[in-house]
Amino acid sequence: MPVLTNSIGTYEFLEIQGAPHLRQEQLELIERAGVDGSGVRKLGARGKPFQIRTINYETDFAAAKSKMDNYKALVGADPVELIRQDETEGTFLVLGVIEEQRYAIMNAVGGLVGGEECCHIVNWTMLG
Repeated sequence: MPVLTNSIGTYEFLEIQGAPHLRQEQLELIERAGVDGSGVRKLGARGKPFQIRTINYETDFAAAKSKMDNYKALVGADPVELIRQDETEGTFLVLGVIEEQRYAIMNAVGGLVGGEECCHIVNWTMLG
């Protein structure tokens, strides 16, 4: 089974959980007292903020911290491309990144994945 690409900008991940909220036409509901029925007004295509979670293995805790600093630099910067399972979802603005967890993935013999000792989980808030 091939390894699928999951990335945000130039950063690759083992897994991206969650789905982006893609831009779509936004509607405003119009209702008036004493008038039967409803109407809508088109407001334009817009995205909504959404959250995704990334999971990656790093060589150590210092590397995970360094990556976290790099992710924080994406907040408010130019929109970045989001790729899930080798499919480009579009470009999105990073609104925030919060580290959920960093933990060791060592066992008695060594790491579960060669040369990597830390599992790094990060929650992202993005806007389409």
